[in-house]
Amino acid sequence: MRNLGFPTYCLLIGLACFSAAPCASTSAPLAPADLEGSWEGFIVETPARLTRIGVELKRAEGIWQGSIDLPGAEGLALSTIRVDGADLHFELQVGEALVVFDAKYGAETISGRVVEGERSFSFDLQKLPAYPQPADQVEAWKQDLDVVRSRFLKYDRSFDPAARVAFARAITELEASLPGKNDQEIIVALSQAVALSGNAHTRLYLLRNRTELRRLPVRVHWFTDGLFVVRASDGQRDKLRCRVTAIAGRDPRWLKERVARLFAGNESWVDYKSPYFMTSPEILYGLGLIDDMERVAVGFDCPEREPFEVDLPPLPLQRKKQPTEAWWALSPDDRSDGTNWVSALSVGEPGPPLYLRDSHRHYWFEYLAENKVLYLQYNRSQDMPEAESFSDFARAVEAFVTREPIEMFILDLRFNTGGNNGIAADFMERLVALEEGKGIGRLYVIIGRSTFSAGISHAAYLKQYSDATFVGEPIGDQLDTWSEGGNIVLPNSGLTVHFTNGFHGLSDIEYPEFKQYEWSDLDLRDLEPDLLVRASSSDYFSGRDPALEAILTFDRGL
Repeated sequence: MRNLGFPTYCLLIGLACFSAAPCASTSAPLAPADLEGSWEGFIVETPARLTRIGVELKRAEGIWQGSIDLPGAEGLALSTIRVDGADLHFELQVGEALVVFDAKYGAETISGRVVEGERSFSFDLQKLPAYPQPADQVEAWKQDLDVVRSRFLKYDRSFDPAARVAFARAITELEASLPGKNDQEIIVALSQAVALSGNAHTRLYLLRNRTELRRLPVRVHWFTDGLFVVRASDGQRDKLRCRVTAIAGRDPRWLKERVARLFAGNESWVDYKSPYFMTSPEILYGLGLIDDMERVAVGFDCPEREPFEVDLPPLPLQRKKQPTEAWWALSPDDRSDGTNWVSALSVGEPGPPLYLRDSHRHYWFEYLAENKVLYLQYNRSQDMPEAESFSDFARAVEAFVTREPIEMFILDLRFNTGGNNGIAADFMERLVALEEGKGIGRLYVIIGRSTFSAGISHAAYLKQYSDATFVGEPIGDQLDTWSEGGNIVLPNSGLTVHFTNGFHGLSDIEYPEFKQYEWSDLDLRDLEPDLLVRASSSDYFSGRDPALEAILTFDRGL
């Protein structure tokens, strides 16, 4: 979410240049064995802004090797490691930039400076304990919970004092109950404990940022009139366009409220994330709602058919470290994952509306000549791999604006779940200037339940500084949130827990105890849509976009 500054930004801009595997460095005199192992700590940009890093050091045949973990990038190879007595030196090459770490080390600590160009910050690392091979599954989970208690809670800042106490109590109670729980019940309990932060960025990665659990062979979405199947595996295509009437014998709305305890977030975010959890047999089993993870009873009410119930088997697990966005299922765009998916919009007419035509692209625009409208969809605050950068794209948009008559500019952020808000910061400023100069006509911004993180920052900036009209659903988070932070991988389950330590204050409420903010020049009262527009299943299946229609209708009435 953050507009990344040194050192994180400098270290992330050249990720494509790296292999994830550690590489050999120059020879060095053998150092004490206690230097080998895993180290973790912070680069200190300011007392309130800490960037978590992890360093892995080992030696083979007298040659030191190493890698470094940074926010958003893991296992980056260190190019040079030198050990001389108590002095430690290692380097990271990022494109043309060289990042140099010089430090003193002891049995338990590494402390020093990190330098890139003329900029320099302190950093401190502590050695992580090496756990013995667990004797059984209970011991394995105890070690994982020890990591959560000792490292996650230490680094995270999103828990207020009361939530911190509640979290520690929940972990202690979970540890005591381990002998009587199965893995799925433990995962559910751990996810519920992390959700006690009340902060949507603080989470146990299970089904969105990572894929660790299986799901049923249907993809569902909440509309105003219920939960409907928008995508299905080829063998389940008869479920397309059907309303889900029950999952594991429970009403979907009841189940939505139940799974909402497994993650933090507002009502909009629950609408967005609940379909992941409601269609995972491991989650349903961990909640005690089913007794067989290989079959889940699901009820359907389909057009021109009698209501029915059928047992659905889960798809095979395909573990992923990359995000899988629930809104992708709305589009017929193929995002091949080994499953032969069929989209509800590829069955019959009229096909996908404009807002779902290029869901695989982070950013794109189209000129609607009939109404002199420039429609720009910004789905991910990140440069597209093997495509034009956002800065090049932005220049192309501005060039187009100077050539064509624009009476209305529509910026669609309804699917922007975040990334790096710095990538588009200049463009948002230019958009405000173009609006003020009447170069783009009237400005409209579409927001929704999956407008999150950096997507919210973009919308908030335009709310503060432009005269834009906001259309759609409420956004997927609060204006004031904790973000940034880093990931901690639990040693035995392999699950990832994400802590947050950077505060974003976008509202007009002051939080002096959290200064320095990551983003602090906004003071909004709210970011509610001026035109509240929610889609029904008939809107979606008929290929309509009620948000765009509302804009065109509203604009004609001005």
